[in-house]
Amino acid sequence: MHFVHSFIILLSVFGGLFYDYLGFYLVFQLLILCSWVGYGCYNKKWGHCVVTEAQWNLKQAYHVRPDTESYVHYLLKYKFGIETKESTLGMYIFAIYAVTVVIGLVRYFRLLD
Repeated sequence: MHFVHSFIILLSVFGGLFYDYLGFYLVFQLLILCSWVGYGCYNKKWGHCVVTEAQWNLKQAYHVRPDTESYVHYLLKYKFGIETKESTLGMYIFAIYAVTVVIGLVRYFRLLD
């Protein structure tokens, strides 16, 4: 699951760099947004990812569910030893997401001209 999360994060941040795949990249970004908002509406945890929920459920089956709801916070805190405030980190994550989507949209619509 760490590989899946790492792939999603890297593709989300750097996927807009590849001109040939901008359409797929934007669909991928839309799916991420749907996960955060749609799934968040369903379970009342706004900004919560479906993949994170699946990973936490697997960890809970082994009685090691993290005390955080954010995968990036978990990664920074438990894997890299970097202490951050989860709510602040969530705002940074959304800001990076928004900036990458805007850059992807600008690049995509320039290609259509």
